[in-house]
Amino acid sequence: MHNDAEGKRKDFNADDVRFTTQGNTVYATILAWPGDGAKFTVRSFTSDALKGIEDVSMIGAGQLGWKQDANGLHVTLPKKAPGQHAYVLKIER
Repeated sequence: MHNDAEGKRKDFNADDVRFTTQGNTVYATILAWPGDGAKFTVRSFTSDALKGIEDVSMIGAGQLGWKQDANGLHVTLPKKAPGQHAYVLKIER
C-alpha cells in the first residue's frame, strides 16, 4: 500500500510491478493478483526492449505460457494464486 498526494491510503493493483535482476534473469514482482488464469502483460518488455527471453515462470507456480511482441510480454497466469501478497515472474534470458 502507498499514499497518494493527499496522504490517503491507496491499495496496490496489478499495474504495480517492481523489477530486479540477477545475472541474465529479470524478476518482475506483481503487487496485486490480476486474477486466476488471467492474461497479464508486462508492457515495458516489448520485443525491442527485452530481447532473448527463453523461459517465463512464476515463483511457487512453475512455468507459464507466454509470448512477446511489440506490445510487451504476455503471460498466462496460473489458475490459482501461489501466495497472498506479491507474485514474482522469473524471466530468463
